Amino acid sequence: MKISELKEIKTIQRPTRKFDERGNRISEKERFEQPFISTIKEKYWLRYFAKFIDLLPFLAIFYFVFELHFFISFCCSVVIMIVLGAISESLLGTTLGKKIFNLKVIDNYGNNPKFHHSLIRGLLSIFTFDANISILFDKITQKFGVMTFFTSHNNEKTMIYILNKSEYRKMKELLSQN
Repeated sequence: MKISELKEIKTIQRPTRKFDERGNRISEKERFEQPFISTIKEKYWLRYFAKFIDLLPFLAIFYFVFELHFFISFCCSVVIMIVLGAISESLLGTTLGKKIFNLKVIDNYGNNPKFHHSLIRGLLSIFTFDANISILFDKITQKFGVMTFFTSHNNEKTMIYILNKSEYRKMKELLSQN
């Protein structure tokens, strides 16, 4: 079963128009199914900091050890970070920065993403810094089935998700139930 097909049961308290003898509003419980993907919280700031942590060691090496100009050091660091990040995500399901923030990268089946999907996602991250800009890359993300780095507003079209530990455990429980 795919993660995008998982559903979880939610219960909410809904107020009614009835009141008890003390004047308190009576609530009723309502249960409904909700797609699991819609309950994943956006983690933009954690992801920004995770990318910064992934970038920092390479930037320091190129700038201080090899004494390259800062802009060249930055560009080289981004390229290496994207390639090594894709390798790390495909083998371990996380990078150093994501590990620090307890984030896990998975595909639509709950496994580590394939290298080429993670690499394309990393390359798209260079061009996609905001959800409004990512609309320009919507056709690319649909074609390759990957989610751009800074945006995850199109989860139903993508195959790569970033979950924290509690979301990952809940996803594993739902997969084992089905």
